[in-house]
Amino acid sequence: MEHLEPHPFFHQEKPRTHPCDLCDYAGTDKFRLQKHRSAVHLKERPFECQQCSSRFSQKTHLQKHVMAVHFKEKPHRCQQCSYSCASKGALDKHSAIVHGGIKPHQCLICAASFGQKGHLVKHVRNVHKIEQPEAVSTANGGGVMFSQQVFV
Repeated sequence: MEHLEPHPFFHQEKPRTHPCDLCDYAGTDKFRLQKHRSAVHLKERPFECQQCSSRFSQKTHLQKHVMAVHFKEKPHRCQQCSYSCASKGALDKHSAIVHGGIKPHQCLICAASFGQKGHLVKHVRNVHKIEQPEAVSTANGGGVMFSQQVFV
């Protein structure tokens, strides 16, 4: 096990000393900054799925797509129920909402909160009698939105 002792070093946060001149992103090195610019600002998607033609900015994103979408692989399993999914992020969100009681979707009309966006949509339609909740504008003028997602 001695070979694992320096392992936490790789997970320590490195200083972000390479700022993007187009947004507030900063990378830990020139390589990460270039990857950011290519993917975010230039919208480069050089990796194409051979099965459905979806395109990705990184090879690892393509690989995850293929495993999740085309092979239906769901390696991340909930320890508290039978739920399984393709990504750790989806599992974390499931755990927070289903088992942690987090309700990230909030009605802007009455502040009621829901774990799933679909439940909020039903609420707005049934309680507030708005047939197309997507058409309710926000007060901040930021476009069309009918909910405020409070979970990140």
